[in-house]
Amino acid sequence: MDALLQDIRYSLRRLLRAPGFALIAIATLGLGIGANTAIFSVINGVLLKPPKGVSDPDRLVAIFTSDFSGPLYRSSSYPDYQDFALQRDVFSSVSALSTQPVNVARGTQLARLNAEIVSGNYFQLVGAQPAAGRLFTPADSAEAVVVLSESVWRTQFGGQAALIGSTVAVNGRPFTVIGVAAPRFAGITAGVRVEAWLPIHASTYIDGDVSNRDSRGWNVFARLQPAVSVTAAQARLHVLQRNLFQAYPDMWRDVTGAGRTLSVLSERDARVPPDQRGTVITLAAVLLGAVAFVLLICCANIANLLLARASAREREIAIRFSLGARRLVVIRQLLFESLLLAVAGGVFGMLLALWSADLIASWRPANGLPLDFDVSTDGRVLIFTALISLATGLLFGFAPAWQTSQASLTGMLKGERTLGHSRQRGRLRDGLVAAQIAIALVLTVGAGLLVRTIRNASEVDAGFDPSNTVVALLDLETQGYDEAKSREFHRAFREQMEAVPGVEAVTLARRVPLAHPGGRRGVRIDGYTPQPGEDMEFPFNIVSANYFSTMRLSIAKGRAFSDADRPGAPLVVIVNETFANRFWPGQDPVGKQMSMGRTLLQVVGVARNGKYWQIDEAPRPYFYLPAEQQFGGLLPHVKARGNVAGIEEAVRAAVRSLDPQLPILSLSTMESMMSVAVGPQRIAGTLVGLFAALAVLLAGIGVYGVTSVLVAQRVPEIGLRVALGAGTSDVMRLIVGRAMFVSAAGIIAGFAISAIATRGLTSMLYGVSRFDPLTFVIAATVLALAALLAGYIPARRAARVDPIVALKN
Repeated sequence: MDALLQDIRYSLRRLLRAPGFALIAIATLGLGIGANTAIFSVINGVLLKPPKGVSDPDRLVAIFTSDFSGPLYRSSSYPDYQDFALQRDVFSSVSALSTQPVNVARGTQLARLNAEIVSGNYFQLVGAQPAAGRLFTPADSAEAVVVLSESVWRTQFGGQAALIGSTVAVNGRPFTVIGVAAPRFAGITAGVRVEAWLPIHASTYIDGDVSNRDSRGWNVFARLQPAVSVTAAQARLHVLQRNLFQAYPDMWRDVTGAGRTLSVLSERDARVPPDQRGTVITLAAVLLGAVAFVLLICCANIANLLLARASAREREIAIRFSLGARRLVVIRQLLFESLLLAVAGGVFGMLLALWSADLIASWRPANGLPLDFDVSTDGRVLIFTALISLATGLLFGFAPAWQTSQASLTGMLKGERTLGHSRQRGRLRDGLVAAQIAIALVLTVGAGLLVRTIRNASEVDAGFDPSNTVVALLDLETQGYDEAKSREFHRAFREQMEAVPGVEAVTLARRVPLAHPGGRRGVRIDGYTPQPGEDMEFPFNIVSANYFSTMRLSIAKGRAFSDADRPGAPLVVIVNETFANRFWPGQDPVGKQMSMGRTLLQVVGVARNGKYWQIDEAPRPYFYLPAEQQFGGLLPHVKARGNVAGIEEAVRAAVRSLDPQLPILSLSTMESMMSVAVGPQRIAGTLVGLFAALAVLLAGIGVYGVTSVLVAQRVPEIGLRVALGAGTSDVMRLIVGRAMFVSAAGIIAGFAISAIATRGLTSMLYGVSRFDPLTFVIAATVLALAALLAGYIPARRAARVDPIVALKN
């Protein structure tokens, strides 16, 4: 132990004698370690952390019911939940919940909150505790009570104790605030910010009838009985699904006519929606790989700095050997210096991570989803940072320590080992620089492919023109608006906005394609007999009469909606080209009929195909219903003649003038809302692009450092060359040529590594191959220019060497 402490004190003294080197090394390592820690903190918050404030999350499971069209992991109906709750031999408790926004008002205070509508046993299921008041129980299921989150209580209502027991208006109805959840509790659904909880039977504004088994909008969680495994629970629900199919064959069948499937997943496996898990894991792997590459470049840079210092310490090490020091002891002391640098870099990196992880997690999609991820530092993050710091210190410290320990006083005095050792060290430095160039190329190629994907996505033909369009996300229904009042609001809003200079038109639509794809409706086609297992549910939109002209959505046949398509008139529908070609091939679809339930609709037009759910989707059947005949949940779309600057404020002013208490949930351009379709690519492209820029900078610094060392070592040779007639261009060609040779080797190696590494990006690319030649050429050009600039600066210094001074030295 004394020897260990002595080595640490010695290493610390050595570093304090070279503060410039130590600060550069710590800053470089801090960038690399901080980037890794920040990304790991986000991944930890998304994939690894259980919900805050939930007791014994390992015993929690999520229950899913398969969808009619086939996907396994979908929500359940309320009667389904009641049947699940009867399986008491496998579940000690079962709870249902549904998330939706609500307006909570107290006096003049109005807050738009993301609420969970939950069964009465919800808080007992999760084991949550109150911060004030109490949490509701099954006895409160039919009571008009509400529990608020601690953050809402504190920020929206000033943490007033008087709020407990007072009455607030929830969507215009009186509710009593009975309690505040503990600060750590934020709901059971990972990544979703929950701000209020309401009991199911007191929430009369829930869409649909909770007693309808065919209305599936409830997420179900359960707590396993002691000693019951997920596998055992799954086996029990397999029996239940057969029983439910036999009892309710019409409601419990899928598109193939078979019964639906029940699935039980642990809370950990259900933390990310199963159908999105692959995308999330791919994104996590891409980002972790990118920051790992950045850290490798940082290690290579520090290793080169240590090799440069080794030349100055060669005599010191040789003398220590001559006095009897063992090589293992010398290597150990040199490694301690590296580990001290790594520890300091880790501390600095953790500080950077605390700032940058919060910045990353603060991102919110343009479609207004209430995302919330816990990126706070926990034991897992600290252990990760400690391990990566230790590994980093060993990684960049071992090779320089081994090279330095080769020093020999006898060889130095004879001038033998110094020359050979210098050549070995030079080859190692060149190899490290080539590795930096190769890794930087991989990151630059990855960033280039993602940028091209985003660009291709922005240029995709969606079938309509989203440019210069501002969309206001309003929720009139929860503010107490009935259909008549909603129609009057939209009429008045349209009149006000059309009077604003620069506004071309105002239209309404239920959904924004790619941003709010929405649900589907089942239809029957007059004269068409579906094949066994044929899916007859299709996505749709509800739009006002001028939607097609405003959004420049072409009508291929027939007509668009008109003011004549109003209540009392024949019910009409417009289908897209794929819909028409599927059900009326070779026929004129105009005048054909289709049904939704008992509602008969006549086709009056065929709209051009578009993109509705994903940018890379194949053409799919789609239909439109007129807002005058199918009113509800419409979003104003304001099309500007040019730039939308000033339009958003005009929208806010119009809404305030019509209803000061009506919150605008989100207000953004249609293009930015649609960009959520490439959200993972945007996140990856932005971050990988930043890491690639950092990698190119670090690689350039590496080339500069090695070239500068080369120039310093070859000053006598350069002086001799100049004395013998070499010109400035000759000297520069010699130095720059060496730098470009090493960089070319790195670029070639980078091509090979990129061909393998970009395989993980395949699922995220759109309209570009992972072997895209243009991207590879541009990336190589960027690295070559960076290397050329980095080599040019010391080459200019070498070209100015005075031969007389150089030869004297």
